[in-house]
Amino acid sequence: MSLVLPGLAGFILVALFMLPAAFAQDLPPDAQALQDAGRLSVAGPGAPPLAVDDPRWDAAAAARLSLHPQIAITPGSEPVPARTAELRAISDGQSIALRVQWQDPSPDHSDGGRTDHFADAVSVQFAHPEGDGVLPYIGMGEPGRPVTVWYWQAGRGAEHLMAHGFGSLEKTAGTAPEHDARHDGEGWTVVLRGPLADAPLPVALAVWDGAANQRNGDKRLSAWHLVHVPGAPVERERYGALLAQQKVDGDPDQGRRLFTAHGCIGCHRVPGGADVAVGPDLRLAGAHHWPGYLRRMIEDPSAFIVPGKGYGIPGADGTLQSLMPRQALDAEEIEHIIAWLAGLGEKGGVGK
Repeated sequence: MSLVLPGLAGFILVALFMLPAAFAQDLPPDAQALQDAGRLSVAGPGAPPLAVDDPRWDAAAAARLSLHPQIAITPGSEPVPARTAELRAISDGQSIALRVQWQDPSPDHSDGGRTDHFADAVSVQFAHPEGDGVLPYIGMGEPGRPVTVWYWQAGRGAEHLMAHGFGSLEKTAGTAPEHDARHDGEGWTVVLRGPLADAPLPVALAVWDGAANQRNGDKRLSAWHLVHVPGAPVERERYGALLAQQKVDGDPDQGRRLFTAHGCIGCHRVPGGADVAVGPDLRLAGAHHWPGYLRRMIEDPSAFIVPGKGYGIPGADGTLQSLMPRQALDAEEIEHIIAWLAGLGEKGGVGK
């Protein structure tokens, strides 16, 4: 296995190999803009292979996605340098195979008889955005915006799961994806194959390192990434809505000053700030979230409340309300703050 680790902080590096001209011509303009921003890659055409070493994988586009620790919700871990997972996809428009490769020199398999041993694992999370292009919270979705999960664990195989918020993961009636896996001494290569649910397909990766005792929320995860499936029916307006979620037009320096001036720094931990935990940790805001999610949380803090002790309080009508009040910010000021937050951690670029 040979994966190139990110050498430049601030970007998810997406490399496209051997991409036929016909694939590129299939991309609508908005999809091309998402690809240029590092948010989209193109699936190879044809019958999806299952074997990890099928030669057809060599001709599929490779997206190298940065994986950062989950730090917003307990249990999590401290921000450490990003690792990289390589994602390739092949689809015939009806089913899809996804191959994920990541470095992990120690293969750790499930041992059901031990409580002090944890297995390596990977999950592919699928979002199902409506026409507005809004992507759910990266941590297992949110109420009203569920996610589907293909989960593989070394020594146990694969499962088909569903979640509508952190802590809501459950098995579903869906068929578990077919799988193949191999450890080559340097890391894992895992293929998961199953029905194609949506196009474009928003996916997010998570990996667990058993040797580091990682399990549950203690994991590394990517931001949402789109997989374009050539020939699959898709409303081109969907790409426009998704592109709107990627774009932000603001000045990061002004955003940093506004973040401090409005007292946000007193509740959220950011690089160089105090160790506070009144609100979610934002040190990796740009690594985990698209600008659209950040915009939604600023404009309407109670639209979704990150699961965490004290982040929500009962409102006058009995519903849970965010501890964070609406800020007296105009649209331009919000864009400045988003531009700054989108630069925290490694990210996939900010569209202009």
